[in-house]
Amino acid sequence: MLHLDQGGKNQLYTWYFGGLLKESPNLDFDVFGLSYYPMWHGTMEGLQYNLNYLATTYNKEVCVVETAYAWTTEDGDGEGNVFISGDEEVGGYPATVEGQFEFMNDLESIILNVPDDKGIGYFYWEPEWIPVEGGTYATSAGVAYKNDTVTPSNTWDNMTLFNFQGNALDSIKVLNKPCENLLTNISFEQNGITISPSGWNVWTSDSSDENTVRTEYGDAYDGDYKLTFWDDKEYSCSVYKTYTNIPNGTYKFSIWAKTNGKQDVLQLYAKNYGVSEQEALRRLALQKSSYIKIDRLKKHFASRLAGVYIEHLPTYRVVFYLTGDSPVSDFSLNIDNLSPNSYSGKLVLPVHIKTGAKFSKLELINTMNLYASQLQNQFPGIQAVGLDEVNNKLDVIVKDSIGTQTRSISPLNSTLNKIPLSVTYTDVPLNQAGDIRASETLLMKDTSNTQQYKVCTSGFNIKDSNNNLFSSTAAHCGNFNISLTDRKNNIKIPLVYSKEYFDSSRDFQVMKRSSSNDKILPEFFAMDNVSKKVTGRRHKDSTNVGDLVCHFGYTTGYSCGTVKDTNFKPYGNDNKCGPNGNSVCSSTWVKVSGNDLDCWGGDSGGPVFMGSTAVGLLSVATYKFPAPKPQQWSSNLKGQGWCGGKSNPTGYFAYMSTDEIYNAGYSLIYAN
Repeated sequence: MLHLDQGGKNQLYTWYFGGLLKESPNLDFDVFGLSYYPMWHGTMEGLQYNLNYLATTYNKEVCVVETAYAWTTEDGDGEGNVFISGDEEVGGYPATVEGQFEFMNDLESIILNVPDDKGIGYFYWEPEWIPVEGGTYATSAGVAYKNDTVTPSNTWDNMTLFNFQGNALDSIKVLNKPCENLLTNISFEQNGITISPSGWNVWTSDSSDENTVRTEYGDAYDGDYKLTFWDDKEYSCSVYKTYTNIPNGTYKFSIWAKTNGKQDVLQLYAKNYGVSEQEALRRLALQKSSYIKIDRLKKHFASRLAGVYIEHLPTYRVVFYLTGDSPVSDFSLNIDNLSPNSYSGKLVLPVHIKTGAKFSKLELINTMNLYASQLQNQFPGIQAVGLDEVNNKLDVIVKDSIGTQTRSISPLNSTLNKIPLSVTYTDVPLNQAGDIRASETLLMKDTSNTQQYKVCTSGFNIKDSNNNLFSSTAAHCGNFNISLTDRKNNIKIPLVYSKEYFDSSRDFQVMKRSSSNDKILPEFFAMDNVSKKVTGRRHKDSTNVGDLVCHFGYTTGYSCGTVKDTNFKPYGNDNKCGPNGNSVCSSTWVKVSGNDLDCWGGDSGGPVFMGSTAVGLLSVATYKFPAPKPQQWSSNLKGQGWCGGKSNPTGYFAYMSTDEIYNAGYSLIYAN
């Protein structure tokens, strides 16, 4: 075995072992050994990348030969700890028994999924080193041999698998926990050749496609059978499983796929709301096509309007929340289908009228903006305030070390017109997501230090009134020397900073091409290697709570969430708008969250969209450590809670509406 520490830092391993094995290509060894402590040795994603790299590059087994994590920050013997308060923020897990379990479980998952089963295990150091009088890391002779002048002590007692009294912690159970696969018939062996594999749901958009999905014999990754998708005409189909009542925990889904080289896109997705594919297509078509009539209804009910939002359960409908008790009957709207190619059926939108709101939407917005300073004084650590259109109140988000919880409180004071508030306390800070493409990678080189870059994502391409063409991104990315990575042609294109718009409601800058030979196209990447043409845009006032929107960013790729607030107002010393937080944010931002939402630094400035419709540029986001591995194009890190997801339910991002681009005198470039 060859053993090196800093297991999450691939650059070190590339340098050391690359040089060693270049000089000694016939060096005889069987296993790469890595030490890995997440608070010292890099992110878990870095470790995963490094293990996979070593296994595939050198065709060797890999083993984490030394690792541990704290279950508390308390000191059992009064001699100090090597894992101290603050290390958990870097390590990425809370210093609790649950956090220790989660760390070990994630570590196991990473090792089990090293390609070709070359991850052979890990050693936990030191699980039994509990506080014992006179017990030290070495004998007095060993200490003398090392010429150690430090008083011997046990600084490891908070990273054991036993408490200070010697009782086993619940986290030790991970060592006996089998890796359970929830999927059945995973290799499609149960039925032989069939169009209905056991345990799987097969959907096709047309009965003529029923043989498109089938199991076949031979050339399988595992076993004798494989699942194939093929037809001699265009088709729409999917295969899926439905699970309910799944316990809390970390789950991983992976698939082995093979193509003939002509297909370059594979989409994996988790279904929400438990509806059929046809129903999902209908709802997406309704979202795209109904906004015109919804806007008309907003004007019709303007004098009583308290909120508008989309409900997805138990059925899909739009809800209008009105002030006063004067009843209005529910009704339905026939909707002109703007997406006949994706859904060919009739579109009918149920409209539910809910009355009894005490405050109009305009009253809530005016109160939120008028009494911004009072809210900030009342809630130190306030990060943002927005509208809760579902419950007719204001929602205040406060950064607080007590963790994540939601509390209902009494009205702040009479100056707020007795408008009710709810306060969400979160341990997740709101940050500008940029360190950043449309959807290309932008490297922003600081001329004062040629080794330092900000990385952002380019937003929608735009033009001014004279038809001059520009690329866009977030203003907070900086006006440094800029180069854009053209992913399709694998070249770097220099851009020239032109102007920025960075104030209470805007966070974008425009950049010119340095050569007229470079084309500025009306396109954006919606997924890895999948580009779309911009066909329109959605106004902020036409965006509704409950709408599904997606984004694509340099760091995390593609993910989607639902609109939670169309009048969002960020707060805080580090989160005010404009350069250095000089401007108090307006309530014009749009907040998005969701179980599958994913974003991180580097995604800033990237496009937010509904299908091929542009809606905004990503500006700020909450996020937790650890971050995804830098310079990773792949979008396979979804749902892990960087700015949202099931593991971070209070997380979100906020985007600047395309309205602000038009307000500044620019317009989007549309495809013909």
